[in-house]
Amino acid sequence: MPTRKSLTVFFPAHNEEENIGPLVRKTHETLNGKVEDFEILAINDGSTDGTRMVLDELEKEIPEFRGVHHEINQGYGGAVQTGFRSATKDLVFFSDGDGQFDITEISLFLDAIDDYEAVLGFRKDRQDPFHRKVFAKCWGTLIRILFGIRVRDLDCAFKMFRREHIESIQFETQGAMITTELL
Repeated sequence: MPTRKSLTVFFPAHNEEENIGPLVRKTHETLNGKVEDFEILAINDGSTDGTRMVLDELEKEIPEFRGVHHEINQGYGGAVQTGFRSATKDLVFFSDGDGQFDITEISLFLDAIDDYEAVLGFRKDRQDPFHRKVFAKCWGTLIRILFGIRVRDLDCAFKMFRREHIESIQFETQGAMITTELL
């Protein structure tokens, strides 16, 4: 039986012509029949490849899908902000448009969100160079010390929030620091 929760799923996408179509289709397949009221958005952040055309085709193919376009690249934070502003449902989930995460795991988030304002994913086997892993560990430690926020993978772009939590935030950044502002 489908959940009665309403859900917006969005993907910031910059030059993701090859990845965004399969990701949106897999998301639709995952949610269809499991979530009664949902929408899927892709935020095209000034792409210079064929991303816009792919999104236009997806709009014709999937009634629950909508493409949102920035004519000029506004940065990752700008795309995430647009996704949150464009969301119309009670719960908002986002992940990057490159398909690096298993979107079927969203069902775990739907099960957990009743007890929390946010559910945050983490990468079990982060596929980054050593120096990026060290930087991420240091950044997470600094955030924990400064703000008392303990998150396993602060920059993991696989997150679900209650929309009222998001609406209470005055975003400052257009870059990747937006993941810190969210918390």
